Amino acid sequence: MDGLLLQAFLRRRSGWRFKQHPQSKNAIAKVWMTKGTGKITINGKPASEYLKRAILEVIINQPFGKTETENKFDINCSVLGGGLSGQAGAIKPAISIALQLLNPDLRDALKKAGFL
Repeated sequence: MDGLLLQAFLRRRSGWRFKQHPQSKNAIAKVWMTKGTGKITINGKPASEYLKRAILEVIINQPFGKTETENKFDINCSVLGGGLSGQAGAIKPAISIALQLLNPDLRDALKKAGFL
């Protein structure tokens, strides 16, 4: 995948964290995933406040729906460039890659859905 930069696992006291940097056209997303309750923060704001359109929230939550991992992880995103839809498009593969690194068995479902 062009523009994909993978960084190694970061070990913390609370468990594994995954950091990903996929790019979508001009948008670059960095995603940190930790175990939690499904809270998604983008550039320091809740996803609903930052994205402003419900369809964009649906887009970034698609990987969780395909892998049946809704409300199991908290996501903290830093995203730059592009418009809101481009940013949502960059966040989705970043979340997908982090899920795949967490559980390699999820790769088939994510790949089949076109998220990787």
